[in-house]
This record gives sequence, C-alpha cells and structure tokens, in this order.
Amino acid sequence: MTTLTPEPPFDYEAYYSAWQKKNADSPWQIRAKTWETNLGVELAEQESVKEAARRTIRRLHEVLTWDLENTQKNLSSTERKKKAADAFFLSKPKDAKSAGQIKIDEENALQGIDYFIDEDSKASVREMMTALFNAAYFGQNVGGGEGVSLKSTIQRIYFTGDGNACDLASRLKLNHRHLEPYTNYLKNNAKLVNLRSKFSKGFEKDIYAVGSLANYGSHFWEYASSQICRQFGGRGAPSDTFPSDYLRLGPGIGLSEEEREFQNSVLVIPEIDGLSYKEVKSDIELTDLELRAVLQEKQAIQVQNAYSYGPNGKTFLKYYTIIEPAKIIHHNVRSWDLDSAAAYGPEYPLPWVEGFKNASLLKGPWYVNNCLRRGYPLVAGLSGTAARMFCTFAWINVPETPAIDFVKALLAWMLPVRDHSVYEILKAVHIAMLDPKDAGTWSCENFVLRKRKERLLVSGRENGQLDELTVLLKKGAKEAYQGISERLGTKSPTPHPKQDLADLLTTWAESRDKAAVDHKPLPSPPLSALTVDEASLVLAMAKYLPLVTTPGTHPDQGVVRSKLPVKEAGAFFNGSFKGSGGLTRYYWMKEWLDSLHVAGKDIVSAQPWETLATVCGVYVYSSGSFTLLNAADKVAPKSRAKAIRDTAIATAEKDLNRATPTSKHDDMPVVITDPKQLGASWEKALGDAREANKDGSTEAAKKQAKQSRKQLIAAIKAYDWRPLDEQLKMCSDAATTLGGVNFPVIAAGTQVYRGTYKPKVSFSPTAVSKKYVTSKITSTSRKYDIAERFAHEHSGYRFKTPVLDTITFPDHGEATGLYAEIYGLSRVPSEAEVIIFGGVTLTRTSEPKNDIATYNGDVFTCIEVSHLLPQKR
Repeated sequence: MTTLTPEPPFDYEAYYSAWQKKNADSPWQIRAKTWETNLGVELAEQESVKEAARRTIRRLHEVLTWDLENTQKNLSSTERKKKAADAFFLSKPKDAKSAGQIKIDEENALQGIDYFIDEDSKASVREMMTALFNAAYFGQNVGGGEGVSLKSTIQRIYFTGDGNACDLASRLKLNHRHLEPYTNYLKNNAKLVNLRSKFSKGFEKDIYAVGSLANYGSHFWEYASSQICRQFGGRGAPSDTFPSDYLRLGPGIGLSEEEREFQNSVLVIPEIDGLSYKEVKSDIELTDLELRAVLQEKQAIQVQNAYSYGPNGKTFLKYYTIIEPAKIIHHNVRSWDLDSAAAYGPEYPLPWVEGFKNASLLKGPWYVNNCLRRGYPLVAGLSGTAARMFCTFAWINVPETPAIDFVKALLAWMLPVRDHSVYEILKAVHIAMLDPKDAGTWSCENFVLRKRKERLLVSGRENGQLDELTVLLKKGAKEAYQGISERLGTKSPTPHPKQDLADLLTTWAESRDKAAVDHKPLPSPPLSALTVDEASLVLAMAKYLPLVTTPGTHPDQGVVRSKLPVKEAGAFFNGSFKGSGGLTRYYWMKEWLDSLHVAGKDIVSAQPWETLATVCGVYVYSSGSFTLLNAADKVAPKSRAKAIRDTAIATAEKDLNRATPTSKHDDMPVVITDPKQLGASWEKALGDAREANKDGSTEAAKKQAKQSRKQLIAAIKAYDWRPLDEQLKMCSDAATTLGGVNFPVIAAGTQVYRGTYKPKVSFSPTAVSKKYVTSKITSTSRKYDIAERFAHEHSGYRFKTPVLDTITFPDHGEATGLYAEIYGLSRVPSEAEVIIFGGVTLTRTSEPKNDIATYNGDVFTCIEVSHLLPQKR
C-alpha cells in the first residue's frame, strides 16, 4: 500500500496515565515491573513451558470428549471430538476477555486443536492458555447450544449426580481425591453459606468461585483485602490496550497473525475532541529527559513526539504539548489501514483490557500496604484467573507435566502485558493449593474417619516446589526475585534497589551538564542528603576508581580531569570540603588505595551502577544525615518520617544552644543547611543565636533569636520528610551491603576506636567474655583522638557518660567481610573511618577501666573497654 496512515494523535496510554494517575511509581517499582515483564517473555519462549500448555490442552480436550460419550451418546466419535474442540474457541471478537483468541469457525474446530497440540505447532503460550481459559469455565461455544466446559462437567458430576461421582470421576481420570471434599464443602459448609448470603459474588456454589477457593485454602483475609482494594479502587478506560503493547515484546510473544485476524473486525480509530494542545516543529525528536523538561516547564498533562507511519516504518514530525483533558470518540476502522505498519500503533485500541489498565487498587488497606512495603508491584489484585487455571490443571491430572511448568505458563501468559504481577499470580496459585497446615485434617462422617481437606496436588515433591515459591514471597521483592529466578531457571538479571540510587545520580548529572551548557541554574541535588557539589564529588569518586589500574600507580591530574565532566572534576580537586584538611579528594583516594595495596579497578563491581550506589551510600551514611537515618531505623515504618523530623528539630536546637561567633556546625544534616532546602531559615536562626549567646547580649537580640528559632522549627515541621526518608533508606541499604566495592581484608592485630556514650546507670560490674551484637553499621576510627573527641562532644547530654571502645581485629583474617576501611569514600576522610557491619558479635576481653582524661582542658571519665572481633559471623 502506498497510502499513508494518518499520524496517531497521541500516545493514549501515556496520556491517561499522566492525567489520571498523579502519583508516579518509585524507580524500584518501575524496575520491578520491567523485570517481571521480561520474566514472562523469557518463560514464554521456553519449550518446556509450551509443552506444559500443549499437554494440558490435549488432556482437557480428552476429558470433555469422554464426558460427551456419557451425556450425548447419539453423537459420533468425530462429532464428540469436534464439539469438545468448540469449547476452546470464541466466535465473536467482542466477547474476548484477553489476548490469545484465534479465528476458528465451527467446521474447523478440530483443526484448531491440532494447531495447538501438533509436535511442530507454532502456537504461542498466550494462544494456548487463552484456549484453556475458554474451555475451562468461560463456557461459550462456536456452534452455540449447550455449553461444554470443564466447569459444567465437574458440577454436573458432583452437584447433580446420582451418587456415583467417584465412578464418573474415575472414568474421566479426574482428581477425585481433592474434588470430593472440596465440592462437599461448597454444598454444605455453614460458614460459606453465610458468606454467600452477604456477598453477591465470590462465594457462589461454583467450583471456580475464588472467594470459596480462598476460604477453603485458609486465605480468606488476604483475598478479602485484595478484593476491597480492587472494588473501591476504580476501573480503567476500556480502550487502553493496543497492538503496540504486544509488538514490543518481540516475535513469538507479540500478537500472532491468527490473533490479528480474529481482532480485525472490531478494531476502531479514535478521534480526540475538545483537546487543547500546542504543536511544536522540531528537527529531531525529543529525548526522554527533554520531554520531562518541557512537561515541567509548560505545566502540561503530557508531552510526546508525533510521527507519521508508512509501509517503511515511522517518521518523526513534531512534538505535542497537551495542556487540557480530552474526550475520545471511536470510529470503525478502515480496512486498508490494517495493511500498514501503523496498524500496530496506539490509534487502534483492542477490544479487551489488561489487568493493570482495567483495575486501580485502592491505596491504604492491608493488601496494598503489604505489597508496597515488600517492594512488589501492584497491578490488579490477587489473580482469580491464575487460581482457577491452576485448579483446572490439577483437577484433570495432566500426565507427565510438572506443576511448576504449568505455573511458568501462567506467568508467561499474564506477565508480558501485565495482567497481574508475580506476587498476584503465585499467591493465587498458593490459595488454590490449600495451606499445608490445614491439609489432612480429619473428620468423622457416618462413622467413617476421613480427611476433611486434601491438598490440590498429589505429589509431595510438587507441593514442596510451589510452597518454596510462597515462602519466597514473604521476603522483600529483591530477595524473592533472585530465588524465584533460580527456581524457574530463568537468566534475566534480577533488579536491585541500588540501581534506583545510581539512576537518581546519573539522571541528575545529565540535567546538570545540560544546564551548564545552556548557562542555566544548576538543578537541585538528586538527594536531599547531598549538596550539588557533594553529588558531583560522589559521581567523580565512582568514576575515578576504575582509572587506577595498577596498585600504587595513579593517573595524573590532567588525565583525571579529561575523564570527568567539568563539575565533577571541580569537586574532585576541591580541598574545601569538610574533613578534607585542605587536601583534595584526589589526594585522599590515592592515600586510601595505597594503604590498601590495591588498584581501584580490582575492587569495583562489574556493574558501574553498583559501584556508584555503594560510593554514594558510604558517603551519605558517614555524613550528618546518619543521625536522621539512625532515628528512622529505630521506629515502625509508618513513624519513620516523624522520627526524622523530630530528630532534625532536636539536632538544630542543640546546635543553636551551643552556637558562638566562631563555632562550626559541619555535622548538621545537609537538608537543614542547604540554601535550596531549609538553609535560609537555618542561617537566620544560627546568626541570631550566635548574637544572643554572646556575653552581654541585649534582650532584643535574645528575643530575635527566640523568634528566628521558632520560625526554623516551624519550617522543619512543614517540610515533607518522606522523600528524604526514602532516599536515606536507599543509601543505608547501599552502605550496609557494600556490593559495589570489594574492600580488602584489614591486617590482623589492627586496632580501631569507637567513641560513644552511655547512661551512667548502665555501668555495673561486667564479667569478662560478655558478648555484644552490633546493629547495622558500627563506625570506628583508626585514630584514638578522633574517637575521644566524638565521645567528649556527646558527654553530659542527658546524663550521658563518654565511652571509648578499643576493638582489635583477629589473626588469620577469619573475619573477612565483617568490616571495611572506607575513609577514602567517607564524607570526612581525615577521620580514618573503619566500619563494622551489623550482626557481628563482639566479645569483651577486659573489665571496664575508670580513668581520668582531659580534653581541651576539661576533665571527664573515660571508660575503656577492649573487644575482640569473632572469627565468623
């Protein structure tokens, strides 16, 4: 065709997302969703997964054919096979509930089954699983008449049979062991009857009623919470699914020719009415970063590139800025448009809606909070389809097909276009299986002792394999994804939260460099815990490490400057940072690497983002923000932001109380001192406090100091601390795992010192060999005077007593991996900082010693306790 299809007006999915869903996903959620999509795509290409779907279709067709031998004896063998085959296909595209439907008429149903089950079949997993969905319980036939489905077969046998259910199930080789107690439960359970009277859906006398399945499997409350979130969360627009959603998934996963043929008769072209937008001509299409900049600058709903589509692909024309909502009007598709490449574009919505576009989960109830807290994406709630389909597989006893392969097929069917998430699918499978603790309970019926509940699968090994997946779901998403990937045999790298931290920095660096070229103000720092210069310094340190290729040999300044952006080079060769002693970070990193006797390239991760995240985590963790982070880690998750706020107030007030004309306040969290955050209020309050704390200060000065302090505290209370909490948590995770830098072993016999403070009452006589366990990271220093100063600075505060711990590293390096010398990356390199990880048990090796010590002329009590690191964690 030479006729060009009109350019698509807008990317409707992005438009509606921007207009209707104001809250953007966190970077981790975006990464997790991408991984889950890729997991589904990878599974869809595995031959064992396709074979599991093929064998299940073959077995279900066999069950339905055998059943017709009992119920419709007047039909010939071929007629029975054809009628059973009808159940796997739909005649009307508008009835499609998901992708995967293919065009088969009544006369060709058997050929359709052959398309699925032939050894050289080209059918996709989605096509086969959709056919199973039709035949299991969707209940419509190409030829009309009485519906044929597994649901109608099982319910006739167990609900309306004449007492010979065992014999009929045996003939069809069904899972009578599970079906008998389960259907008896559906008919006679008093609790279920009560629920049925209260709810119109979910608890019907129906083998596929998900509420009944959940209640039988002892998962009623999670199911109920999920349903509440779904019922009150609203629904998406019905025209949100497009062929392009599948095209990007690649050959074998995108829409097949058979699927496209089925859908062509109902495709439509929408037109936008009432839309206010601006067209901007441009020679080249805008990058994602430039699109975001225009979006913010114009206060638009959506900004997007526009293209013209033709037989040879797409051509960029201009970009649109959408500034008001629109109404979409649909018109019938023009048949010739389907021959163009644009037929895959967003201007051709499909007649079904995927889960994430069809359902919007209500925020707040337990189910949503549980998923978000663990890092799992939210899509559409627990998957009723997954529970039903897994029951189908188990009820018909598919031979020579591991249950885990059918679970993979469910994931391959639903994940690529996000019908559901990994959690929602696997948890639904678990609901169908029955909780292990309730399996095999006994009851007495008619003086016969029998098991009340049977697990869905017969094989203990298969139950165990799937139970392992459920156990993994109880962990955070990062750990669960790694375990799930291993058990499913997939190779796609699992996401890591550290990537979020690295992305924040690299995206900000792009904006910084572009602003410098355009002579515009630099953007705000990517983390509230860093200044603009510190963010550039962190990026520079991560880039410098791999430049050191030989131990003891460092590239000269000219080479380093040539490898770093201007702003990063400036920060790296700036000696005015706190704790630098006037020396540049270039100097400190050289000294640090030389003391470790390593080359930077030998200790960095193969993944640059992991190294960057670790460097950033260590830098922030060793800064003034540690006080805020420490406060947040001590409280429940919902109270973290409040704990940070209260600690920020206490920290600011303490520093104002001791402010003098010459006092320094370098340990204050950046968020308080940065001019782009709370810095203006802080500087005013600090200046007034210094004036009021002078000898002989006036009452007016004291009054002014009190007023400016009040304004600072009001500003701290009004500040939104939640974003900072998320950022500090990312930095804490990066610092405590340290996977991006492989720190060498510290020499045996090395001593480090920890200055801290304890309430006086805690020091009763202590026996030697008492053990202590470190929490998270314990910061120590190679320098005694640094630890002594830290202990002194905190003494006398709320009756605290300074404490000095001397910690000696063991012989033979047995404690490798328990500690790291990080001063070259820390915010204050002059402190020679060494960290000891959380969970390390320290053993006391001497009694407390009460010594009189002096510091800056002051006398105070120093309690020195010696510890020895253990040989293993």
